[in-house]
Amino acid sequence: MHGRDALRAYWAAALERIPELKFEVVDVRVSIHALVIDYLNQIGGRVNEVLIFRDGLVISGFGAYGETLAD
Repeated sequence: MHGRDALRAYWAAALERIPELKFEVVDVRVSIHALVIDYLNQIGGRVNEVLIFRDGLVISGFGAYGETLAD
């Protein structure tokens, strides 16, 4: 997606599908050009969102919603 309107539409659709959607931040890690947000979702699942920055703006991002392999 690209731009604020697209992001707004994405979250509006998500909240329509999952009205109980919530996030509890567990940890945030920062590097030179990236930010990783580790959180629990509304069902207690561990999720990571990765945001990549250039010139102070998010240029890409992705979420990791799968199983934890390190246990």
